[in-house]
Amino acid sequence: MSNQLHRVAASTGGSSAEWEPPRQYADELPAPTVAVTSSRRKRDDSLDVMRTVALVRVVVWHAFGIAFISWVVATMPIMFFVAGSLLAGSLDRMRVRDMYRKRLKRLLVPYWFFGGTVLLVAQFAYLMDPTVARYVEPSRVFAWIFPVVDPSVSLWEGGWASSPMWYLRVYLWLLVLSPVLRWAVKRFGSLALLPSVVIAAVMEMWLHHPTAVQGPTGLVPSEASWMLGETALFSFFLMLGFLHHDGAFERLTTWAAAEWMLIAAVGTFLWWTVFPAPTGVINHSFIGLLASGIGWIALFLVAKPWLLGATDNDIGKAIVYWFTARAMSVYLWHSPAIAIGYWLMGGIAPDAARIWVLVPTAALTVLAVVLFGWIEDIASGQPARLWPRPAASVMWRWPDAMPWGQRRGNAVLSGLALGLLAATTFAAVAVNRSGADSVSAAGPTAAATASADESELPPPPSGSPAIADFGDSTDAADTTSTDTELPPAPSGSPDIADFGESSDDGATETDDSELPPAPSGSPDIADFGSTDTADAADAVAPTAASGDLDSVVADWLAAKGVDGVRVAVVDGAGTMTTAAVGDVALDDVVPITSTTKTMTAAIILDLAEQGVLDLDGPLPAVAALPEFPYNDQITIRQLLMHTSGLVAYQSATGYDQTQYLTDIEAVTMSGNTPLEWEPGTARGYSNSGFLLLGLIAEQVTGRPYADLVADRTAALGLTTMQLDDNQVGGWVGSSAGGLEASVVDLATWGSALFQQDLVLSPEMVAEMTDVSNDFRAGLGAFPVCPCSVAEDGTPIVTSIGHNGGEVSVQYSPSDDLVVAVSLTESLWTDELNEQDVYDLLASIRTTF
Repeated sequence: MSNQLHRVAASTGGSSAEWEPPRQYADELPAPTVAVTSSRRKRDDSLDVMRTVALVRVVVWHAFGIAFISWVVATMPIMFFVAGSLLAGSLDRMRVRDMYRKRLKRLLVPYWFFGGTVLLVAQFAYLMDPTVARYVEPSRVFAWIFPVVDPSVSLWEGGWASSPMWYLRVYLWLLVLSPVLRWAVKRFGSLALLPSVVIAAVMEMWLHHPTAVQGPTGLVPSEASWMLGETALFSFFLMLGFLHHDGAFERLTTWAAAEWMLIAAVGTFLWWTVFPAPTGVINHSFIGLLASGIGWIALFLVAKPWLLGATDNDIGKAIVYWFTARAMSVYLWHSPAIAIGYWLMGGIAPDAARIWVLVPTAALTVLAVVLFGWIEDIASGQPARLWPRPAASVMWRWPDAMPWGQRRGNAVLSGLALGLLAATTFAAVAVNRSGADSVSAAGPTAAATASADESELPPPPSGSPAIADFGDSTDAADTTSTDTELPPAPSGSPDIADFGESSDDGATETDDSELPPAPSGSPDIADFGSTDTADAADAVAPTAASGDLDSVVADWLAAKGVDGVRVAVVDGAGTMTTAAVGDVALDDVVPITSTTKTMTAAIILDLAEQGVLDLDGPLPAVAALPEFPYNDQITIRQLLMHTSGLVAYQSATGYDQTQYLTDIEAVTMSGNTPLEWEPGTARGYSNSGFLLLGLIAEQVTGRPYADLVADRTAALGLTTMQLDDNQVGGWVGSSAGGLEASVVDLATWGSALFQQDLVLSPEMVAEMTDVSNDFRAGLGAFPVCPCSVAEDGTPIVTSIGHNGGEVSVQYSPSDDLVVAVSLTESLWTDELNEQDVYDLLASIRTTF
């Protein structure tokens, strides 16, 4: 689910939540202080089979990131169920202090070794190229010692080492709470599970639908909300494992299991229908995963005879034994193995089907486990072994113990030497960038081209929606063509109009979040425009779709292979012509992502027109950002033009792709990062700048951004244009990209803003669309070329407007046309790009 809150939002993957030594070498455990009675339960070998299946599914899920894989075997519920069943035995026969010492040692010693290797690699990478993206904050080291919060490294690492570690954070907290949870189960039985369900449900509603639960408090979800939801969810399955240990399911019949599976399936379907997770991944829904987990566990319990049958032969027994003895190592090292596997495939077999990445992944994981897995033996007080195997198995010839297996000091020193060798090798591969930085500097298009010859990486483990900067792969903004369903595609850096010169590019963006109420006490400015809006709702009247427009759109659709296109065109007389071709409808409401910036710019420019804001003066102080350091260095005009130098939050110090952020948190991170350049000297696309503009508007009006939007949409009769309150990990929409609308409302908005002067005065619209500057950028708008220059030096553009994800709204001054396009595909993929959309716009113009 998250590395810091998506988190894309939610839990993914899994591993051994409990590393109980297999029954075959249970006699190697230290003798208990209390005599073992006949009532001590025999170890259930089916639990080891369940864990093995879950671990394999984890590796496959993290290797491909395809949404439907998350529905196949509820890995995390199973892992915590297994952990609970095994942990209950330890709690019953040990003192709590002894249990803590034993479990924490097993958990933390391998984790420390892995974390030390990761930090060493990251520091080596930073020394090779000391950039902000590779800098590791010293404060992050603590989480690699005690994972009470999700550990992270740097932007460069991209989540391929740190993202899966959220699981250890959840397990550590549940381990600490386990004595209390065990008491609750003994005291109240299955009723002890109820609080976990309630807390998980409330947290899910709060995280994905904040307005439904935040009420008058104005509280917004945070990383703590996500962690609390995860802890509650998996405490349910830990306690379910307690009940399993106590024999609650021994008499579970096939029919009873079938009933539970049916109830779980219906529950999952109903919850998903009403509250679907944004990415289609079941792990991103607490209650969806809870219901799914119950169903899968019921299936495994009733299939116990078949599970035990898997260990009736030497091969099956050896596989299950190996995974049981090395569960922690498999979980720790499989993710870097996947990343290196993709890197190897990109160089050796770039055209091979993605499924083949499992071959190097499996080989590298096994190699890492052989090299470092014995650390689990040391941590559990056993002789160190290269390859654990059942005593009765004859298929392996590895020694049971290394010659120095009982000499712990030598074992640790040898391990550190091997770890240093592995870290150096890993770092050497990781920093082999072959000019990647120079390619990245060429912009998103160049980066996409540069990476076209490589095997694509899926989202980093646990749902981080970005491509790791590993090997020759380049721009982290190139998140195209992943198999996982991602949030609305980020709006890439708009092309710079070619008037004979060109400038630089910028960063990318992500999704939205609900805002807290803005600080009060400032003027309440409801009269947002100086023009007459009395007839605004009737200013644009939709008409029947034009046959010519249908034909043009259909031809483009067939040529580009897009599933569906919605188009709305408003001419100079205010008449709208529409077309919807493919599996789409005109009234579909879709995220307009970065096109939201036209709304934010209009709000800011209106406030400037009223004298409330100064476009060229210092920024007003924002109460929610008391320590923002650049108020005296940046102007509002620079924020509108993306020339402020304010780092996009995706590149800011402390950013985590899985974390749920508010606009305040995102801007704070950007403020804590040095400016990319002296304000006003370069241009680079920055969502943080527009998030800051939204906060400024809230500050000076005393009203939430959503209300400022509603003022304008109500006056224009835009019933579908509103702030989307669904959150996605790593993406803050809000005033940078959080609106949604139908294509009809988007065209109506574009006409009111650019064409009919219903939102701003003609003078302010002219200033907004003026691109006669060194950066060829307007104020919240960008030109589309071919472009030229009039005799008086005035730039002549094909159109001006803004793109965002899957939509575009453009105004063509020469034709006096506003065109809004809404696609079923992103404008920034290998198969489709902005120029393809501009070709469609050019074809549409010829029909009017």
